[in-house]
Amino acid sequence: LRKLNFKSNISLNTKDFRITNAELIFDSSRVVGNAIFAVQKRLSFGASIIIDKLNLDGYFKKDSAENVGKKKSTGKSKKTLSANENKTFEANGAHHQNYKMFGDIFSKLLLLKKFDANINIKANSLIYREHTVKNVYFDGLLHNGNLEIRHFKIPKFGSLRTSVKGQIKNIGSELEIKDLNIKAHTNSIRQIFKFLNIPAPIYTKKLKKTNLTATLNGDIQKLGLKAQVGIGDTKVQLSGHLEPFNKQKLSELAVRITDQNFNRMLRRFNFVYQPRKKVGQLKIAAILRVQKNKFVIKDLNGNLGQVDLQGDVLINLSDSRPYIDWRINAGDINLNSYLEVVETLSEE
Repeated sequence: LRKLNFKSNISLNTKDFRITNAELIFDSSRVVGNAIFAVQKRLSFGASIIIDKLNLDGYFKKDSAENVGKKKSTGKSKKTLSANENKTFEANGAHHQNYKMFGDIFSKLLLLKKFDANINIKANSLIYREHTVKNVYFDGLLHNGNLEIRHFKIPKFGSLRTSVKGQIKNIGSELEIKDLNIKAHTNSIRQIFKFLNIPAPIYTKKLKKTNLTATLNGDIQKLGLKAQVGIGDTKVQLSGHLEPFNKQKLSELAVRITDQNFNRMLRRFNFVYQPRKKVGQLKIAAILRVQKNKFVIKDLNGNLGQVDLQGDVLINLSDSRPYIDWRINAGDINLNSYLEVVETLSEE
């Protein structure tokens, strides 16, 4: 921080403390806005803020390869909850053993229960990791540990557009999600993983236009999910629940996958296998259960081209040698259509 300049109008009476026409300039960034603080035992305030320009890269230390190696080799354990934090946690009906993975995040969340806020923020330009994000908008209400996200949107971040609306209740104890609606669109999944600096779980070079619409409901122990994902012409529908702290069963979802052109779908996801002839559409539905070291696909039903499919699949990863148990019933199959394409050399 090399330069700091702040000016505003301030007024105080027995009911509230007001800051109006505030302007904060630091380095190359500028923030303007208004705020009102209620004069009462519990901190309560409202704020309307416009961030003209903020370069976050100047305030976050970049991790060099050497520093990353040092962080990984420290072997220090995560911060555990204090006795007072444990009492607060248990008093709110939460299960401490399920939240050990959060470390000191819980203590930070507890701060959100100590004040109320009505916040409206617009950022005209944010720079993060050398990427510019424009017109970020957040409108929310925090009251007694409950956060209502009236509107949060990122109109454009590279090719990504996203918006979120909904409620997060009981912050700092047994989190509950109510009608949390998420929408996202991108023309390049690959760019997102590259920006986040994490390896993609699937081949992404050919995955262009992608849409996501999801709704979350329930508490943190059992979170209901309804989602639709479109990756090119491949459509995926999900409905069920997630149990992130259940060591035996992480999720159970009804899954429906459709694509009008199976051959093109294989090329899109970079499968080595390519059928010799055009297979046609893929249309399947099943119940997917993700368990500890197991994937269970139950009640599979649908068709691949002209072939009807029914059955169950078990994928067991608990041993060093994976085990797959297929029990599939299929109709009449013309194997010539499914044989792999074989390149031949012509004689001259």
